[in-house]
Amino acid sequence: MMKVQVILVVCSVFLQNSYGATIQAQPADAKTQILNPNPELTDVTFVSNASIQLVKIDSNTSITYPTDYDDVPLDINDPKADARAIRNALTASKVNTNSIVAALSGKTRAQRLRVAEEYKLLFKAEITKDLKQKLGDHWLTKLVIDLLIPLKEYYVKELHEAMHGAGTNEDTLIEILCTMNNEEIKQIKEIYEKTYKATLKSHIQYETAGDFEELLVALLNADRDESGKVKKKWGTDESTFITILTQSNYEQLKLIFDEYKTLTGHSFEYAIECEFSSFIQRGLLAIVKAAHDLPKYYAERLHSSVAGSGTNNKRLIRIITTRNEIDMDLIKTHYKEDYGITLEDAIADDTSGDYKTLLLELIRENPCRDTNLLGCTFITIRAEEESNP
Repeated sequence: MMKVQVILVVCSVFLQNSYGATIQAQPADAKTQILNPNPELTDVTFVSNASIQLVKIDSNTSITYPTDYDDVPLDINDPKADARAIRNALTASKVNTNSIVAALSGKTRAQRLRVAEEYKLLFKAEITKDLKQKLGDHWLTKLVIDLLIPLKEYYVKELHEAMHGAGTNEDTLIEILCTMNNEEIKQIKEIYEKTYKATLKSHIQYETAGDFEELLVALLNADRDESGKVKKKWGTDESTFITILTQSNYEQLKLIFDEYKTLTGHSFEYAIECEFSSFIQRGLLAIVKAAHDLPKYYAERLHSSVAGSGTNNKRLIRIITTRNEIDMDLIKTHYKEDYGITLEDAIADDTSGDYKTLLLELIRENPCRDTNLLGCTFITIRAEEESNP
């Protein structure tokens, strides 16, 4: 087998956007700025004590999430009205799915969770249970229910389902764990253990083996350097290879990839394809693609969901419901550039009914455009003058 050796000179690099801000992970006491994930943002609203700055969002921007939806004030028209509309739609002689789709469209996940809370207060019932009982379309039901689960709990559910039942869905494990930052992984591990009374690591070790197990366990350690600095790195065997890809920050990885191509004449992806096979190969390639351009990676995953015979509806739902508030505009741009068709047209050709309608509503426009950051995914940066080279 071909051995991989990576040599990189020592240097210090911080990712800078066009406004001169350095994008990197934040220590707990750092002064942060919270930004709307909308490159055309013109109206800003102050949140807590954080200051707001206009920043061009690109595919390398760090993204973090509100950890407690109860603490996020929402600019929402009337969650009670939406809750009543859904209740009326479910109790009609024929379930009015159009009303349900309308009530859930154009909202952030946090806003939909408020609707679910109001539903429980008004009708003493769980909205997800009522929807599951009344809706007939399997994929519409899954889509609607998945939209009403807090994001981290949703990821936990997807990971658990990937490892229980008939077989293991390794692609789901790869797609989720190979693209997350340290804090997300730590939160998911904690929620997983509370929910299923077992650690995520123990379930992964039971369901996987070999190099693939080693990769996933390394990712669960949440040891990736998120400083944005580039250091000297060496790789001479499979174990070190995995360590580099699971612990180096994305900017360092990109320089490693460039240096490797200069030294060998072929891409880092080619080295992975030669050195590894099966699920470990898929996992390592996912990390490389995420480091290069995460929205482009998701565009590729969406394309694989609808291309060819059959549709991978679970993956389609998972990516759309988790990225529509973050980088869906960039994903759509990559999709059109790479596959010559809009994501909207691809989904419309492969789905039908209210399921199709709701999917298209979710990707049509980022709901955070009209909410002045409230209830939206946050993007954090650190000012250039606060960074220590």
